[in-house]
Amino acid sequence: MQPSTFEPQVVIIGSGPAGVSAAFPLVEKGIRVLMLNAGHETLGLSELDKYDTLHRLRNSSEFSKIVVGEQYERFEKVDGISPKFQVPWYRRDLAEFHRRYAIRTDNFTVMGSLARGGLSNAWATNVCRFDDDDLADFPISLNDLRRSYQNVTQRIGVSGTNEDDLSDFHGYEESLQPPLASSGHARLLYERYCSRSESARRRGVFVGHTRMATLTRNHQGRHGCVYCGLCAYGCASESIWSAKYDVDKLLRFPNFNYRDGAFVSHLRRLDTNYMIGISPDQHSVVVEEVKTKRVILASGAIGSARLVLDALKMHNESRPLLTSPGAAFALLVPRWRIGNLIDEDVLGTAQLSYCVATLNSVERYASGYITIADIVNTAEFLAYMPFSYPLSRRIARRLQPILLLGIIFLGGGYSCNKIRLSLSGDLEISGGYISTTESTIKTAVNRLAGTLLRCGAYLIPGSTTLRKVGEDVHYAGTVPMRAAPRIGEANSQGEVQGLPGVYVVDGSALTALPSKAHTLTIMANADRIATAIAAAQPG
Repeated sequence: MQPSTFEPQVVIIGSGPAGVSAAFPLVEKGIRVLMLNAGHETLGLSELDKYDTLHRLRNSSEFSKIVVGEQYERFEKVDGISPKFQVPWYRRDLAEFHRRYAIRTDNFTVMGSLARGGLSNAWATNVCRFDDDDLADFPISLNDLRRSYQNVTQRIGVSGTNEDDLSDFHGYEESLQPPLASSGHARLLYERYCSRSESARRRGVFVGHTRMATLTRNHQGRHGCVYCGLCAYGCASESIWSAKYDVDKLLRFPNFNYRDGAFVSHLRRLDTNYMIGISPDQHSVVVEEVKTKRVILASGAIGSARLVLDALKMHNESRPLLTSPGAAFALLVPRWRIGNLIDEDVLGTAQLSYCVATLNSVERYASGYITIADIVNTAEFLAYMPFSYPLSRRIARRLQPILLLGIIFLGGGYSCNKIRLSLSGDLEISGGYISTTESTIKTAVNRLAGTLLRCGAYLIPGSTTLRKVGEDVHYAGTVPMRAAPRIGEANSQGEVQGLPGVYVVDGSALTALPSKAHTLTIMANADRIATAIAAAQPG
């Protein structure tokens, strides 16, 4: 690998949502930016181009190859991983992430991707704004983020509404596309909720449309959702936003340079510069070093924490890692229909969102999403049914059209995880929840279920299942912003104490983690920090 002749003024490490959001304010001002990404583009999406619906994929000769995998990857036992991450090409990305970072875990499920665009290739696209209560522990306020929220929303395209019961929860957005249309019994459930919403609100339960970075109308070369049901496998029409689309936009700037396959092994301060070591993998010697005065870390809460801890020689020191404890549950809507799966015109992601006031001292609320079961492979249910395989398969196929699947999240105050970089270079992560987590989740689910029961949906007894620690992928707080940061923490502008000129812009910078989708806030904060760097950069 030969050193690049491009001399960057700023190097961004990572090509996910935070990385691209930090890049735009810099390149638009004419600053030379080099983006380093450890992996390559996820392969496999092109195979979906010939299938315009989930029905056609299920009935195609390539179903097994795409859904199960040539090496039967989907049947490999991986506890707690959601169906989306069971897709073979995403599974390969997850394995590469573990290998490169030499991760060792104790009671913690790690999911990450080094592919171009990071985990935004496989995310659910749910977005929310944090309000001032959510930001109470941050050294910034909503007003500091307001313009950046708008910048990001306009760039990526967001669908939803400012006029339902969750508009305050999601936050007001100036430019929203119409919300995605719910399917079948999810639509029926919401219609019934709307006729009873006043009593639901009195019980502290709010249900509404999901706010999503998924288009319903064409936007900047991408197309509106066609309801093909293929969301879990990738979006051929590019309705679902991925950071890799923004990498393509950035490549049009002559002052932007991008490199795949550039795994950053370390940062070293040299006078007023930083030397960035690039290795093909964790077992190889450094084959190249890039010099720059400013570094933006956008490798995620785990990757960025590793680089900071190593640069500061903070080995064997445990740091907090915030996550959102969650649980899955199932609802039956028996007044819908029992029969064949819905194969056409289906939304393959979250149908509805909800918020439940928890009324306790740890967090103000719990929140989550409801989707239809039709989009999930029948085989995913069979392990949980106490019948023979043939009978279980027949029952599952009959129940799926009247089944809704839910997920609920609590805030980071319920997590007690630690991350540590050993002297040998292994990244050790231990996980745990505080003692009241399970009871809080069950109370919130039962409160939600009591409201939805009046709407004709029945919580299946025993279906509420606590998810594995870390499975939520809401990782945050490893290099938190503070008003008075200690070594290894960041100030309000994202600059790491002890590493002048190094900034964190991903989930590692979040001071707290409320029970909300946090990606939009990460992107807005990255935009805010990069805008300040651009303003201070000499011409």
